[in-house]
Amino acid sequence: MKTRNIFKTLAFAMMMPAMLLTTACSSEDELANNKNIDNTEAVINKGYELPVTVNVTRQGDSDMRATFNESTRKLEFSAGDQLFVKGNDYSASGAGFFAGTLKWQSGGTFSGTILTEKEYTGTIDDLFAKGSTLATLIPANYVNYSYFSFTNEGTYEASVTPHYTKTFASSKATAVEQFSNEVGGYTFGTGFALIPTNAILNFTITCLATNTGVDVALSDGVSFTISGGVTTDDSGTATFAIGVRYYNTDLNDFTLKVGGKSIPLVSSSKKLAAGKIYNINRAAFTMAADATSADKGKLICTDGHIHAYGADAGCTKDRVAMIAYVGATGDATYSHGLALALEDVSNNRLTWNNTGTNNGNKSAAEWCSSWNTSKPVTGATWLLASQDQWGYMLGTNGAGSYTALRDGFNPSVGGTNMVSNYYWTSTEKNSALSWVYDFTDDVTYGGTSMETSKTNEYYVRACLAF
Repeated sequence: MKTRNIFKTLAFAMMMPAMLLTTACSSEDELANNKNIDNTEAVINKGYELPVTVNVTRQGDSDMRATFNESTRKLEFSAGDQLFVKGNDYSASGAGFFAGTLKWQSGGTFSGTILTEKEYTGTIDDLFAKGSTLATLIPANYVNYSYFSFTNEGTYEASVTPHYTKTFASSKATAVEQFSNEVGGYTFGTGFALIPTNAILNFTITCLATNTGVDVALSDGVSFTISGGVTTDDSGTATFAIGVRYYNTDLNDFTLKVGGKSIPLVSSSKKLAAGKIYNINRAAFTMAADATSADKGKLICTDGHIHAYGADAGCTKDRVAMIAYVGATGDATYSHGLALALEDVSNNRLTWNNTGTNNGNKSAAEWCSSWNTSKPVTGATWLLASQDQWGYMLGTNGAGSYTALRDGFNPSVGGTNMVSNYYWTSTEKNSALSWVYDFTDDVTYGGTSMETSKTNEYYVRACLAF
């Protein structure tokens, strides 16, 4: 593995045995304060304190590793960082189990005290090079990220457990060490070389409710879910970070929900690499199938997302229909609601069948269904609305009136109001007659349906059933 960001090699302090004389046994009073297993009975640890200074480097390709210092592109240790060391030495003159937490000093040097099970008089290099010694980087303020927990901290039996299900922070990661779970073994005369085991995902999610707490969950759908909570800012943006231990896994294998909304991560394969930060910016739009009455008048894009009128951030798809009704549609397959296209299917009036001079050998219904190819929408189907469906869109659960529906299309996003005229429905009276809806300002008949000859020419607007 290529080594990068090798910190200035410092002399391995106290390497000579004369300088590493075992300290006297700690007094029972001191040791009793080191550990309290059940918060009721202090346990006296008969361990031996040993001063330690070690060098630590980080491994990884500069193109694959995220960096702490953006200006220098160097991954640096930070004030407050600690190195947790544990191992065992059961040779004839060994120290038995040993463990301790060392504090970062400068460069790549960490110093502190470890506790050994048995008295040890050899060198630190000899002890750590026994082949069973591991070190874990504990970032400053690691407790805030709920990433580690200690067992019997402060004793030679100490161990540290990473909580993979809690690697969540309600702010974006600025340093890879916050989540990478860096561990490494010891090399004689060199020190510890840490290797990251996690990929870090930095999320920026827009288009949420402003100044609101939302739940976040990232799941592989099989064995694990990482969850947390975050509060959006004044613009409805949430930022958070998640450490993922399943590195070398396709990002598409995960699902993300923010505020109960499913958010696609990538549209193509993206393999995660340990120690790398991925900045993922997404918009949290509601899908058409999840529309509520509050979404009437909003727009549906070709990806099935709902957008308000205006320049919603993150909308990269064409907006093609305005939600006119939320509820059952009279079709078991498309039962969530109805939307009307932002424009008529033709600038000319068409016959109900395919015989009109403007029809181009397509009936009114075929003109509408052809938009499934020209303006396809995820999870929805274009059709010519039936008499009942037009009634839904005009009723109290829809626009509320025929004039509100007719004149409710915003030209700023390409919307064109309906013409004050008649519009075809898909409902037949008989072989010669079909129904139309009157969108004129006729006091008596405006907003009502009537039967007329299929060969008459009236306007057609496609309906999106979702």
